[in-house]
Amino acid sequence: MLREVIGLMRKVPEDSFDVVVEPDLSSIGDLRAVIERAVQERERAAAAQDSASAAIRDAVAQIRALGFTTRDAGALVGVSPQRISQLTTAGSSGGSPRRAAEARAGFSTDAGPR
Repeated sequence: MLREVIGLMRKVPEDSFDVVVEPDLSSIGDLRAVIERAVQERERAAAAQDSASAAIRDAVAQIRALGFTTRDAGALVGVSPQRISQLTTAGSSGGSPRRAAEARAGFSTDAGPR
């Protein structure tokens, strides 16, 4: 609706500009630091998950190269065979499974208050 109003007021096509909403956190005092810490921790957790997934993909590739099954690989690294399948499928496309899922869902955990 905002695009429509701006387009009408400026007499320009609705798709000729971007609308960016940035929250003003200056009015929430100490809560801003709490929110920023939470966002930073979420980003650290996501990076750690990406690193763990890459390590598991590497381990599974080496385990499978020795002739073990997907089920064996899962048992050795402590994840389900389904997760092994997800990790190896996502690994072959070059992206992380988390980011691939986010892209399919149309969102990202990278966004947050600034």
